[in-house]
Amino acid sequence: MGSRVRRISLFSFTLLLCTSFSTGADLASAKSLYEHKDYAAAFKQLAPLAEHGNADAQLILGKMYMGGQGVLKDLDQAIKWFKASATQGNAEAQFFLGSVYLLPHKDIAEGVKWLRLSADQGNQDAQWLLGKAYLQGDKELPRDPVQAEMWLRLAARDNLEFYENTLRAAEGQMSADQVAKGKALAAAWKPKQRSSLLQEGSGFAFRCLESARYAFAQPETVTISGMKRIKHGTSTSVMVKDYSAGWLE
Repeated sequence: MGSRVRRISLFSFTLLLCTSFSTGADLASAKSLYEHKDYAAAFKQLAPLAEHGNADAQLILGKMYMGGQGVLKDLDQAIKWFKASATQGNAEAQFFLGSVYLLPHKDIAEGVKWLRLSADQGNQDAQWLLGKAYLQGDKELPRDPVQAEMWLRLAARDNLEFYENTLRAAEGQMSADQVAKGKALAAAWKPKQRSSLLQEGSGFAFRCLESARYAFAQPETVTISGMKRIKHGTSTSVMVKDYSAGWLE
C-alpha cells in the first residue's frame, strides 16, 4: 500500500513538473511572437495560458486589448486581464491598471491604489506617475509635495536623465522642508516583495467595468508631457499615453 502511494505521488510530481516546463516553453514562445509583432499567433498561445492563471500571459493580453494589437481595442477586456495579473502581484500589470483608472479620472482612488502597489515593488514608471499625481493634486487626491518628492526621488534613483529632470522641476515647486522630508522617506524606503493579493486575503474585489466602457469608443488624444519618454520609448509609454487626459502637464 505504501509503495503504491509513493508511486502515485511520484507520478503526480512528474506530471506537474512536465506541465510547468511546458507552460514555460509556451510562454517564452508567445512572448517571442508578441515581441516580433506576430499578434495573431501570440494571442492563440497566450489566451489559454491566461485562462489558466498565468500572470505574465494575462499582462500581455491586457496590453493587446489596450492597444488593439491583433484584437479589437476593448478596455473592459484590458482591465479584466490587467486586474487578473495585478491581483497576483505583477508590478507592471499594477502600473497599467492604475494608469487606466488614474489618467482619465475614471477612479482616482482605485488608480492610486494600484500604482502604489506597483511603486512599492520598485516599478519606476509607477513611482514617477504617483509622484506626479501627488505633486499636481486633484479634488480626489490632495496635493502632497512630501509624497511627491519621495516617489519622484525613488524613480530617479538610477540617475536616468528623464526622471532626474522631472525631480528637479518638481522640487522647484516645493519648500526646503518638504524636500527634506521627502528625501528622508525615500532614504528609508525598502521595496516590497511581489505577493498575491488573493493569497493575502486583502479583500480587493473585481469591480464593475461599465464606467470605463466609453473610453475605446472615443479614445483620448491628449497626452501627458514626457510620458512617451518613460522606459525610453517602450510599449509601456506608447499605450498609456493614448488614454491620458493631460492633467499632469
